[in-house]
Amino acid sequence: MQISPDETVHLLFSEKDQLVLDQADASPSPLVAFDDKNAVLKLITAELSTERLERLYDMLFLVSNRRNISPLHHQLVKGRQTLITERADLHLVWNYDRIFVKPIPLCLLSHAFWQTHLLAPLVAHATVGHHAARPPSAVKVWREAQGFLRTYASLIQHPSDLHLAKTLHLVPNNVDWNTWCRFIDGFAHLKDRQVAPATITGSCA
Repeated sequence: MQISPDETVHLLFSEKDQLVLDQADASPSPLVAFDDKNAVLKLITAELSTERLERLYDMLFLVSNRRNISPLHHQLVKGRQTLITERADLHLVWNYDRIFVKPIPLCLLSHAFWQTHLLAPLVAHATVGHHAARPPSAVKVWREAQGFLRTYASLIQHPSDLHLAKTLHLVPNNVDWNTWCRFIDGFAHLKDRQVAPATITGSCA
């Protein structure tokens, strides 16, 4: 899904509402410099890739309703154990009494990261050629990042969900309820066309 050159793209949270302040956390890896744009793009693309799920997207409706993602506390009600996965294509996949959840990469909680590595490539390309299509790789990772965080707007809907998320190390321990609500609010209102297709169903959660 391409972003129209005329479509406005913007960040969904302000700098004051970011959840990480340490510049070291603004890179996907401590071994990669924040300003090494090619290396950062390669890392975050691999981190968020749902390519395998997208190949099955047309069949996902058979096992899941759109946006059918239960909050973390209700996963317990359903008798599911939450297991950590670092694979984006396993995020929210469940099997009987287990559900796999990918922790939020710290860089996605950083305003500087979104501004520099996700938004800037889209904006820069649009200003160079107003009628030119934006780079597919930049569009793909933008939609995957937005879709991934939108799933967390469903997973963490109550203070009890945030407590569980911190216990499971899905989010940083220093995040409080009010701060979380301000950060995630913009992602909660994203339309399906603004996110990667594989993140729409939540992979059967």
